[in-house]
Parts: sequence; structure tokens; C-alpha cells
Amino acid sequence: MSIVIPPLNMKDRPKILKNAVVVYQNARKSVTAFCTYFDDTKIGRGATTDQEQDILRAMLLFATAGLDAVAKQLIKDVLPEVIMKDIGAHTEFEKFLERRIRKGSVDVEPGKKDSLDIKFLSKVLASRKPRQIVIDDLLRTLTGDSLQSKEQLLKVAAHFAITAKEIVQDQKLVKTIFEVRNQIAHEMDINLGARNRNRWPRKYEDMTGYACEILSVARKFVLAVNSKIA
Repeated sequence: MSIVIPPLNMKDRPKILKNAVVVYQNARKSVTAFCTYFDDTKIGRGATTDQEQDILRAMLLFATAGLDAVAKQLIKDVLPEVIMKDIGAHTEFEKFLERRIRKGSVDVEPGKKDSLDIKFLSKVLASRKPRQIVIDDLLRTLTGDSLQSKEQLLKVAAHFAITAKEIVQDQKLVKTIFEVRNQIAHEMDINLGARNRNRWPRKYEDMTGYACEILSVARKFVLAVNSKIA
């Protein structure tokens, strides 16, 4: 059983999106290859083998890695231009700067007041290009960690002034997918309480559906950003 993952092309799209499109296409190619390899190696219609289970796990990991890479490429290549053109994105940029220069503005300990980050503020004011200093700091912040949750994904989207409904059709499903991804990536899918196999069993239909959904989010992300700069 093959899966169908819609492609992306550069026709009528700004060149600034080229790298993100290339990343998406390669993620799509890898996920499709894992699915094809699974179909070619599947023996009979019985339970999947440990090796076949690992193919399914790898497929999902590559899909989520593809989304992460696409998002980071969009941040590095396109976010600065979106901030210049879109009022919503510029507002998010202003909020970031406010949080950045106010130490503890996000997680303030009880009884303690915010204080200015004098070192960062001095660096910005003394620079020949103050705005670029803040932009660079924002890009480092957003690309410093991998996307490992629905919340992190939507946080990045918010900086482009992209709403959740523009890129995520089913937030509950995406939350589940990231939870499965993290069980595989951080816990090796281990289930020590199982009687037979000591790893969580994964169904072909679930894993292919998860992979397709995640790449669909990546594709919608690119298209949403494209609408901001087209």
C-alpha cells in the first residue's frame, strides 16, 4: 500500500522559499521510500516483525525531522522579510524584544520584579544595526531547539502571524503524533510492562497517517508563508 504525499514546486513562488521547498521535497521523498521499503519487505499478513516496526518508527522520525527542518529554514530565510511586511509578525517581533530586554518577564519568581538585561540592551544600542542584532537573536532563539510539541510548532507559526487553523487541521491529532515521536526518539519506544515484546507496537495505518499529517503541516506552513510575501 503506497501513500500519497502532495509535492511542492517553485512555480510562481518567491526564490526566497527555494531552500524550504527543497527540504520539504527531500522529507517527502524519504518518507515515501520508507513506506515503499516496508511494503517490499512485509512478509505475509501476520504481525509485523521487529525490523518492520523499526521501519515504521524511522518513517515517522524522518517526517517530524522534515517538519522541523522546513520550519527552521523558513525562520532563517523568510522570517525577517515577513516581519518587515506583516503587521502581525512585526507585533510579535516587538513582543519578543520586550521579553528579551526584561529579564524574567516570562518566568518571574514569586516576589521578584523584572529587571532590564543591561548587557543585551547595551549591545543593541551600541550596534550600527540595532534591529539586525535583535533579528539575529530571535532567529537563534527560534532555531535553538527542535520542534518536539504542538505548542512549539504553533509558537514558531505565531512569529509569522500564522494561525493554528492555517497549518493544523486537527490539533489533537498533531499533539498525539508528537507524543509518539517523542516516545520513539527519547525512550526508544520501550514498554517494560509488556508481556512479549518490550516496545510499543505501532500499526502501519497509524504511522503512515501520522507521517502524512506531519508533512501536510509542513506543506501548509510553506504555503502560508508564501502568502505573506507573494
